[in-house]
Amino acid sequence: MYLARLRAENFRIFGAAASESGGPDESLDISFSRGTNVLVGENDSGKTAIVDAMRLSLPS
Repeated sequence: MYLARLRAENFRIFGAAASESGGPDESLDISFSRGTNVLVGENDSGKTAIVDAMRLSLPS
């Protein structure tokens, strides 16, 4: 199975998508490439939240 894209709104540190009134887009939207993808970032930057969102979206 290949996960090509992950989009999440109002999940853990990620907020809502941009509103029509011009509010900021705080949602998560990542496109993955085939092969190995690496998440790199400082502590508390959302890496684990991305992995948790992937776990919830894939069948067990």
